[in-house]
Amino acid sequence: MDLAANLVGATLGPAGRNVAFSRALRAPRITNDGATVAKELDGLRNPILDMGLQLVKHVAATADDVIGDGTTTAVVLAQAILHRGLYNIAAGAEASQLRKGLATGSDAATAALRDLARPVESTQQLEHVAAVSSEDPPLAKMIADAAEIVGPRGLLLVDFHRGTDRLATRYVDGMQVDRGWLSPLFDDGCGRAQVSLDRPWILLTDQDLSHECTLVPLLDKVRRSGHATVLIVANSVRDRALHFLLHNLDQGTLNVVAVQAPSFGSEMREMLEDMAALTGATVVLDSLGVNWNDVPINWLGRCRRAVVNREATVLLEGAGQRDDIKDRQRQLHAQCLHAQTETSRRQLEHRIARLGEAVGHILVGGTTELERHALKDKAEDALSSVHHARKAGVVPGGGAAFLRAQEAVANVAADLSGDAAAGARTLHDALESPIRRIARNAGEHPSVVTHRVRQMDSWGAWNAISGEYVDAYVDGLLDPLATGIAAITAATSIGHMVLATDTIVCNRLSAPMPRAPHIAPTRRPY
Repeated sequence: MDLAANLVGATLGPAGRNVAFSRALRAPRITNDGATVAKELDGLRNPILDMGLQLVKHVAATADDVIGDGTTTAVVLAQAILHRGLYNIAAGAEASQLRKGLATGSDAATAALRDLARPVESTQQLEHVAAVSSEDPPLAKMIADAAEIVGPRGLLLVDFHRGTDRLATRYVDGMQVDRGWLSPLFDDGCGRAQVSLDRPWILLTDQDLSHECTLVPLLDKVRRSGHATVLIVANSVRDRALHFLLHNLDQGTLNVVAVQAPSFGSEMREMLEDMAALTGATVVLDSLGVNWNDVPINWLGRCRRAVVNREATVLLEGAGQRDDIKDRQRQLHAQCLHAQTETSRRQLEHRIARLGEAVGHILVGGTTELERHALKDKAEDALSSVHHARKAGVVPGGGAAFLRAQEAVANVAADLSGDAAAGARTLHDALESPIRRIARNAGEHPSVVTHRVRQMDSWGAWNAISGEYVDAYVDGLLDPLATGIAAITAATSIGHMVLATDTIVCNRLSAPMPRAPHIAPTRRPY
């Protein structure tokens, strides 16, 4: 576990180092993003060492799933908890009591962070949060400005930039669906690799359309309406149905584009209902058992303009009733409150934002693939930090917030007894590890920095870039509250598992097992 944790911990803080990964037949990947380092770690030939590596990856993945950031801090905390906890077990402590003390101390630490937190009050503070996370001031400013433009319920996404610029922004006023046309023959031939439909009729269905007889009755009604422009969004359009649409487009009978519905299964039907609310359509669901001859034209939705290319479809100014859109958003907000995972919550927020809210894109580029991927990693971390800072507030950055939480954990340890108190003190000592690792990565003496920050007031911190001791709220050295809580939760979770593990079972190697590399024992994990 030390092998992996030392690799990830080397990236912590503004003076963190890069880690390079070789990849077969491709250029190496170089990054200083802790989550990416953890994901890139591959299996080791020694199964026992590989088990430790996978446990460290589990810590990083847990923090990443919950918050999308703070993975490096979680790994550093977990390493410190295990060093101290295993030391106590070797001295005769009972693992179950240590786990009890860890759990109690974790609750006290997270409560102390919540008491310390302050709300974000300005765009400049959002920029500071993004700068701490990304260590890229131009990127941080762009993200903060974009967050202000789209609003608290808007959506920001990161994508690669096709041009030569390093950074750019794009805003979509309407719903964007990440599905393009089903055939390049739908291209209007204007040289822009896209087609624009003015005030189209919009057919939404979860069915597979493979025969023209399915479409003829409804499209005949569209043609008789006097405006034969149609956007078809279906699970699939293929074979004779696709040939029928392309033939009518070529003959000028219909101005039509077919798009595959986003996602699949129940999620696809939910997203089609989102599009229906925006455009005023009724989804022709397979479960309804409706005969296509009986589908009325008023089941089709409308929008002012639809733009389709090979990768995406954008619906602008849908004709849906505002009350229907608001009702749909309220339904999604209710689902968001009960989301089980961070991924589910993000998907629901994405859908809410697409229903009439602004959607902003942070476009990252670079002269090489390495630069583009590294910048994208930073942008995604910064976006996650900004989102959670707006939602739950901020705490002092640079590891200072964990030092402030030590007092609450010490009080808990004083109320406990025996090995449970030792478990709480294990977390108390581990809370120093982030600031110590940041100082060590910056070439400073960890004990000196830790002592100086501890003597300051509650918002005092050490700026690793300038080397000065500052007021974190005034100087902008801010971390999202949710990041700190997620790091403590993930670290204590792995501590619970490993400290209670007594036996390791793995497959026996046919060849002699390679010896584990020697790691010098240390009394402290810093």
